Amino acid sequence: MSRLLKKRLYSRACSGVAGLAAALRGQQLYRPTQDPAGQHRLLLQHLAEAALQLAQEQTRGGGGAAAVLPAALGVLQGILAVEHRAIQQQLPQLWPLLLWSPSDAGGASEGGVAAEVAGSLVAAFAELRQLEVLLQSLTAALLVPEPVGQQEGAEAAAAAAAGVLHSGAFQAALAAAVRQLPSGQVPMVLRLAAQALEQLAGSGSSKAGQLLVLDLYSACLASLAVDLTTAAAAAAAAQALVTALSPALLPLLAAAAASPAGGGSSKEGKKKSKKHGEAGVRAGLLPALLRLYRRALAVHERCAAMHPEVSAPSLVEGWHPFGRSGHPQAVWCEATSRP
Repeated sequence: MSRLLKKRLYSRACSGVAGLAAALRGQQLYRPTQDPAGQHRLLLQHLAEAALQLAQEQTRGGGGAAAVLPAALGVLQGILAVEHRAIQQQLPQLWPLLLWSPSDAGGASEGGVAAEVAGSLVAAFAELRQLEVLLQSLTAALLVPEPVGQQEGAEAAAAAAAGVLHSGAFQAALAAAVRQLPSGQVPMVLRLAAQALEQLAGSGSSKAGQLLVLDLYSACLASLAVDLTTAAAAAAAAQALVTALSPALLPLLAAAAASPAGGGSSKEGKKKSKKHGEAGVRAGLLPALLRLYRRALAVHERCAAMHPEVSAPSLVEGWHPFGRSGHPQAVWCEATSRP
């Protein structure tokens, strides 16, 4: 049997199984209360593992992966709609397929079935009160070290990942999950953002992955709800995030200030620009970091407005975005005005 024929058979088989899995919920064929021993759930788990393994094999083999991957993801999507516990242990293997595998499962701007599965994962883990686990696993998947000498196809993979995480399905699921967090878990999101910043420096990951991590936590902070009971703890976590941003922001601000657009034209300024991350400015890291900085300050401001013991935040040491000449105020304004 030829390799192409095998891939076509795999794709059709997965499509058929995906249809069956999708029918489980509509027809209420699976009810957890009627499965106390977990035998049916174990069957769904084995089905999910088989679909995931097939998708991984076809992706590594190339060629027909674009046809097989959407069908395999359809199987996982159907299972997620019925019993998400069957897929809980598969996150480390599932994220690379959803994010870094270009396919015809939808345009880069839409994300296709991969975006729908990613949104379903967010909703499922939010329901389980395990959004922290999901965000940690997604951050780790985005910050995988960039393979040396494998630049071919990197742009397509980055576009696929951006298409998933910027899709309406994923963004809506993420916003709903963050808004519905128990008040005691609000500081956790801010702490995760600070931890992600620490991971950025030594991860060796692609700039695309780093930008997506920053976008991810900016979106989380935009939907974060704060109440009086946790305002003090949330303010402390927001201050810690502002402090964690300092090592990443200052070199990029210095580079932007030393560039012609930032007003730095001297030889000393140009040397400083090269030394302090000119490439990072060009890659868009500075606006992304500034957006996260703005989100952290906004959370702190809301906490201070409702809690009398919360004082004004300490800004990034050595940087006065509105009061010192030579700093890239145009970059600041652009970044902080973006939703």
